[in-house]
Amino acid sequence: MTSIRRILFLSMAVALFFVYFAGQLAAQVPTITYTASGIFTAPAVSGPDTFKLAGEPFYIAVTASASTPPTKYGPTWAEFSNLPMTGTVHSGLVPTPFTLSSNQTNLELAVGNPSYDILFIGAPIKVIGLTVNLMAQIKMPPGTITKPLIHPFTTPVGLGATNTVVVYVESGTNTALTIASGAVNATCPTGVTCAPTTALLGGPPGLLSMLTYFSGLDVLSRYFTPVVAEVRLGHRPTQTVHLD
Repeated sequence: MTSIRRILFLSMAVALFFVYFAGQLAAQVPTITYTASGIFTAPAVSGPDTFKLAGEPFYIAVTASASTPPTKYGPTWAEFSNLPMTGTVHSGLVPTPFTLSSNQTNLELAVGNPSYDILFIGAPIKVIGLTVNLMAQIKMPPGTITKPLIHPFTTPVGLGATNTVVVYVESGTNTALTIASGAVNATCPTGVTCAPTTALLGGPPGLLSMLTYFSGLDVLSRYFTPVVAEVRLGHRPTQTVHLD
């Protein structure tokens, strides 16, 4: 076999290996579901509460593949964009709950603050023909998020007036609500064990590094080191929410 043929053969073999490996990897990557449910406090903290949500129950679910790469990131935080969200929220205006749906959901995860981790969810939604911007910020015990990547939480987290604020903006008017009671969690599909991201991959170290980089499963790990600092969250002015 000539050198050229040998090179072509090896190139084809490598290409076929990567196609096969990519298929196997995709089959192993789980979809993580972020859920939040509870009852809003009454009355609203501020604003007119146009949709009369105070004192009413809600449920939302945001899904993302564990291989989703961030659209923005920093030393201790990451933002994931254009994720699908579904849910329902009851209103004092009508007996039938509103259905929530958006494919433009932003999810932000932050670790870095020694006192708490942060989950931020923001999405534009349609309610009775009106565009409403929905934002929620949740403070969770440190260690709930092991890394700011798409991955299950270590434990469910209770929602309450001291750790959660929800803001919705309609026609330029802001309404702020807190949560009377509820819970938030990030989970794997039923029957699936979500191992650490690098455990999904195999092979020699050099191949591992290359594959984790391109798959997006652990692309951020090289940038994340334990630090004690205030997290940078709400870095877009229109989405800044203060809990302090």
